Amino acid sequence: MNKTLNSEVICSCGSYILKSYDNGTSKLRSMVVVIEDNMAKAVCRKCKREHNLPITVSFNKSKNPNMHFIFSD
Repeated sequence: MNKTLNSEVICSCGSYILKSYDNGTSKLRSMVVVIEDNMAKAVCRKCKREHNLPITVSFNKSKNPNMHFIFSD
């Protein structure tokens, strides 16, 4: 089941930071993603402003660690 993110993140300069599409795909368009305390922030590619993302981050600390991004509604 594809889940569409309900909100998009658009910078005040007009650039899309997080863009959702009808097919359930979301694109993150950023210079860098900063992860602090399980929250994610993205830096605009055009004007370098930092934006909070509707994403939480979950770290799996097992033998094969990996990172999961969870999109909020």
